[in-house]
Amino acid sequence: LSSDTKIAASHLLEILKSLSMQQYKNNFGASLFAVSGVEGTLTRKFREYPLNIWGKTGTMYYISATAGYLYDKGNKYVFVIMANNSNARKEIDDLQLDRNKYEEYQDKISEAGEWKDLALEYQEELISKWLDN
Repeated sequence: LSSDTKIAASHLLEILKSLSMQQYKNNFGASLFAVSGVEGTLTRKFREYPLNIWGKTGTMYYISATAGYLYDKGNKYVFVIMANNSNARKEIDDLQLDRNKYEEYQDKISEAGEWKDLALEYQEELISKWLDN
């Protein structure tokens, strides 16, 4: 994950579909992911859905993504949620290079934290809706 990453959600979805069928040592690809309510970055998330979500999260300033697999009612679904504010991200990248604008950079980072919280909240709400239907 970087501010220069240019992968489309549809391409990542195809990679995840392929990965779920691949076997690595004695594990299938999906088993390499964090598990909701159990381990990894999803340990504290989705506790009401233990073992239902196997995924990976990624965040940077003004970039947030969650992708993986949903297991529900005997079905497996592959999902990708990507959110970004490319204009705000570019501002941070530009400010980071200018040492004379350190305070402005710090303010932008603070705003980015608020943006990240909202993005993660939206992702969690969306995934919960999928599992509740």
